[in-house]
Amino acid sequence: LISFFLRLQKFNSLTKQLETSIGYTFNDKSLIQLAMTHKSFNPFYMCKHGINNERLEFLGDAVLDMIVTHKLHHTFKNSSERLLYRYKVSTVRNTNLAESAERLNLCDYLIQNISEKNYQPTEKEHADTLEAMIGAIFLDSGWDQAEKFVEDFVIKDYDEDTDQQEHHTYEMALLPEFTRNTSPIESTVKAAKRFED
Repeated sequence: LISFFLRLQKFNSLTKQLETSIGYTFNDKSLIQLAMTHKSFNPFYMCKHGINNERLEFLGDAVLDMIVTHKLHHTFKNSSERLLYRYKVSTVRNTNLAESAERLNLCDYLIQNISEKNYQPTEKEHADTLEAMIGAIFLDSGWDQAEKFVEDFVIKDYDEDTDQQEHHTYEMALLPEFTRNTSPIESTVKAAKRFED
């Protein structure tokens, strides 16, 4: 129990530093504390009542998905649903979220029972912590601040050039192997031979 209070005290002393890092100051400090509470941190009361960041992670995942979807729909007005989906998957995948979390050093602030000296968070833990932070910001201030956080730290810089390049890459991936890197005539001949076979 003493260790429990010492860890909370340490986190509280670093709260302002974390808020500076993410560019957002919480109105309700209990939300930032909850967002950084790993499920391994289970004093008897918290264990019984499930007080950790998993519910915020669940909420943050949904908020992130909506923000990214809205951003892509607004930015790429002429792109197909299939291409928009590809962009979204690329943006919200764990690898991308983990990179964002690592840039912010979020897991350095986690309140957890694992030995801090030897603790090496997994890619998923990085991603989950970022989603929990998004959920906490959304509850604290709503859509606009959550959107700003996601745009500042998660979403790539999409523009028309990116759209055209990604569209070309995607369309090429859909083509049969024998039509790539060949002239139109060569492609036609190869296709015809393949059909004859």
